[in-house]
Amino acid sequence: MKKIVLGTLVGFIALNFTACADKKVVVEKTYTIEDFTKNKDLREKYFKKCKNGEIHPDNLNCINVKKARFRIRMNTKQTVDLKDYIIKTPKKEK
Repeated sequence: MKKIVLGTLVGFIALNFTACADKKVVVEKTYTIEDFTKNKDLREKYFKKCKNGEIHPDNLNCINVKKARFRIRMNTKQTVDLKDYIIKTPKKEK
């Protein structure tokens, strides 16, 4: 009886390892925030992959591309001419 239980246990373990061997593990290069900041095409490519679910949002490349996009937005100076928004009040006569 012990031989039968042990044999089936070994069989299940062997099947488990062969099933895992069929899956391919893809290792992508991890890019830095600076890489994404400097290369617009790379930044857009990875942002699309992260947005449509090809890459998990917790992946370091997704995190770095989001940080790079944020950094670029913060460094872009959007100047506003305050003169356009000042309400002129009439001067009071004395």
